[in-house]
Amino acid sequence: MSLERFLAVCLPYFYKRSITKERVNIAIVLLYLISTTMAVMPILGFGENVNHFPGSWCFFDFFGQSLLQNIYSYFYASTGLLLISLTAVFNVILIVTLAREIRRKELQDRNSSIHSTCSRRRKRNDIYLMVFLTAILIVFGIFYSPLMVRVVLNQSGWTSLCESCDLLAIRLASFNQILDPWVYILLRRENIICFVKRTRRFKLTFMRSLSSIHSYGSERMAIIRRSLRHRKSSHKATNENEVEVNDNLMSKYNFHETDQEQNVKDVDYHCQLYNKLEQISLQSNERSSIGAV
Repeated sequence: MSLERFLAVCLPYFYKRSITKERVNIAIVLLYLISTTMAVMPILGFGENVNHFPGSWCFFDFFGQSLLQNIYSYFYASTGLLLISLTAVFNVILIVTLAREIRRKELQDRNSSIHSTCSRRRKRNDIYLMVFLTAILIVFGIFYSPLMVRVVLNQSGWTSLCESCDLLAIRLASFNQILDPWVYILLRRENIICFVKRTRRFKLTFMRSLSSIHSYGSERMAIIRRSLRHRKSSHKATNENEVEVNDNLMSKYNFHETDQEQNVKDVDYHCQLYNKLEQISLQSNERSSIGAV
């Protein structure tokens, strides 16, 4: 399937000229024959089907010591790894080609003033195909390759025995057979379109909520700034009033000090004047007494 998509997208002229209905039917028959041959080889003596840990699943013996068992194990694992690698290579080339095509069409639409419905539909189809190929590549590679790797490691003896790892690998490979149909069902074009619409709606709602939160936060910050400015201005006015009151008090205190000093000087002057008058009166009295004598 990956090869067919690769030829259809990357080599359209060759695909149109060489891929006919008869050749496709022949390829399908060959694939069935190869799969059947690999399945019956243990029955024909190339390998042996045995029960594996914990005795709940039957598979060919990839711990065999005979030459035929080794040949079959390596042939099975190498065929699986080759299919996985080819699928990955073809899908990656397809994804890169479709991404470049989408980019080229976007540049053409920007340069031209006419946007046709056909080009938009083709772009959506290319995006759908990219998503589908990526999902197939991830599912097939993650769930099927561990079994092939475990077969090679167990048969070569490069690692110690790990029965739980073998059980996990066969479970992943079995789960791949269950998950593949769901990938084709869930990744239909209609489902992807519905998912994109819901994602855009959620993004719009989320951005609106963020904008409302931002506006509310901006209003609160403005109120806080105004209150801080008001507090600063009131505190400044209070400080100025305190300074003015202190200046008035100091001036009054200085005025009272000057008044007290003046009063003291006046008292001293009057005392001196009184003393002089007493001296003058005493002197006059003495003179009058002397004259009387």
